[in-house]
Amino acid sequence: MNKHILIVEDDEKKWELFSNILRLSGYKTDMAFDGTEALAKLDETSFDLVISDIYMPKLNGLELLKRIKEPFIKIIL
Repeated sequence: MNKHILIVEDDEKKWELFSNILRLSGYKTDMAFDGTEALAKLDETSFDLVISDIYMPKLNGLELLKRIKEPFIKIIL
């Protein structure tokens, strides 16, 4: 089963780059443009890893980190 990674990035070009590299490596990816959208996706879907930008509109990466309720999810900022 492929690992599922949530990429939280407000720059679409960076997201496409990260997503393409990870998919070519066999990972399944999903996208959120800010921390608020990421929290909604985390409530709906199970992810193995979150890769997040720190500087984003609405809810930045550090605030996202504080609000993630899943204790076993791995996070890279």
